[in-house]
Amino acid sequence: MEKWILENHMVDYIVVVYDPLTHIKLLRDMKVEVDELNLFSSKVMIVFFVNLDDSIEFFDQFEKEKGPFVQVWALGYKVRENY
Repeated sequence: MEKWILENHMVDYIVVVYDPLTHIKLLRDMKVEVDELNLFSSKVMIVFFVNLDDSIEFFDQFEKEKGPFVQVWALGYKVRENY
């Protein structure tokens, strides 16, 4: 993931949600728009934000014990993960 982010998202604030198909109900409960047709074989879901504060606020909604593995990346740096 790090290589891909460094090559493609050095100026972005993103949250990477791993294995989103397993957590569709949780994501919908969090008001995340999930299109199952586009996620049919996805191993990760990338959510873009306009700033670091918004990405961390989204990240903080995930419960470590119940939710998927999640990472916050800002300007090419991993700033948080829940494992």
